[in-house]
Amino acid sequence: MEGWDALDPSAIQAIRHAEARDGASTSTASASMAPSVPDSVVEKGKKRTLNLQQKLQATIADPTMNPATALIDDAEEWKKSMADLESPLTSKARERTLANWAGFIGLVKPDLSTNDYWLRDIVKEQAVNFLYSLVKTTDPLPNKQSIKARTLTWWTGLFLYSIVTYTRDNRWKKCGITLLVTDGLYHEIKKAVIHLVHTFKLDRYADKRIYFNRFELGMIIDACLQASLHQPILEDLTILCLGPLQWEIIFRLRHFKTAITSAEGQEQTFHITGALRAHNALFDLTVVFMAHLWMLNAFKTKYATPQDLFNDTSAKLDLDPAMLHEPIFRKASQGGREFEHPPQAAMSRSFYDSFRYWAHQAGLPRAGVGALRRDTGNTYALQMGQKMAKDILNHHVLGVFRRSYSRNMENLRLVGVRLGEVSGTKETVPGEKLKENLERNMFTSYAVEALVRHRNVDPEESQDAVSERKAFKECLKNKGAQGPRTSPPIIVGKISFVL
Repeated sequence: MEGWDALDPSAIQAIRHAEARDGASTSTASASMAPSVPDSVVEKGKKRTLNLQQKLQATIADPTMNPATALIDDAEEWKKSMADLESPLTSKARERTLANWAGFIGLVKPDLSTNDYWLRDIVKEQAVNFLYSLVKTTDPLPNKQSIKARTLTWWTGLFLYSIVTYTRDNRWKKCGITLLVTDGLYHEIKKAVIHLVHTFKLDRYADKRIYFNRFELGMIIDACLQASLHQPILEDLTILCLGPLQWEIIFRLRHFKTAITSAEGQEQTFHITGALRAHNALFDLTVVFMAHLWMLNAFKTKYATPQDLFNDTSAKLDLDPAMLHEPIFRKASQGGREFEHPPQAAMSRSFYDSFRYWAHQAGLPRAGVGALRRDTGNTYALQMGQKMAKDILNHHVLGVFRRSYSRNMENLRLVGVRLGEVSGTKETVPGEKLKENLERNMFTSYAVEALVRHRNVDPEESQDAVSERKAFKECLKNKGAQGPRTSPPIIVGKISFVL
């Protein structure tokens, strides 16, 4: 069944990790003895002990305190500040699974003590019934008849983790691994999930993915501008001035979520350049960045007005040294009228919610930033190949060459390629693949749907727009067969698209 391919590895991995952690592996232990440490190392260790005592004694305010005690006390206090590396969303999902199980057992076993909800016999008896109750009683999303099969497999993975973690016997000894593997509960659960999918006719396929290209993005930007819309830190930016109103922003990205839980970080450096052609001016990121930095008052030179900033043609525009460790993208106060003080980084959820809101304001589906990332990745794959697209999206981070030799993203003029102003490695002329992709998907795009609704359905359409359309139709009628007709520009706010 679709979905189990993704579930099986994670479930088995959780079981194996728990086996290793609990020392409950079913494999036969090796009978070989551990070797003794060489005498030479023992002698060196004694000398290191004396060195450590001397170094620690010099840092202790109380000379009568044992250096070892002081060191261990400091270490124990430091350990209390270690953050949980698990995603907050995953932690909440695990808590929700535990609460659902508690609610279910409280219903079917009302006389059972809460301390016994995870007894081995209870879990074995009720595990499959619990999954049935989830499907039976969970309300589907609006306009859906039931939950999706992939939702059920996600819940099942969380439930398996809970079984491994919390199941115990009458002596309070953990036995989740044994119950799942030896007693065969894992395979019973797997069969039950497949049967639930078919019995309840759960949708086994993903919803249609949303892709936002330049037209949809233009509509969102326009919606923001009409409404006067007000991680990484400023140290990650270098601003170069190439001429009047021409900048190159070197953006060093070092905050990839895939590397948060690793000891060694990942980074990529992007060179953000301005648009070369007038019709791409709306997508000129350098102008947006410069305006944003001016609003933050982040430059070393405190420009009184944006015009003063634009008039400065120094080769490099330095940022305020006192602000280098402040976030670039800041959390806004309620209503978005001003930034929080002291400065706080905006979280990914803020970007997601904000993007969904402005997409809706532009007449588009409520999609997050992933809709842009998805279309961008697809387009870069067409323009430069899948391997390069994976590099750009940071989905391909292994290899000695990539880590030690290649300049990676610094080799690419990503803005120019994305806007169709520079040829990608798979293109013979600039914008070739971009144009083909746009033409192929133009009349199934969300932008066209929204614009058609705006033109033909919007009851608040201005009289000027109505008059403009009538005049255009009259013009076409009068010209008759004088030549090929050109489609009228579709206008939303101050942006026009010629289809």
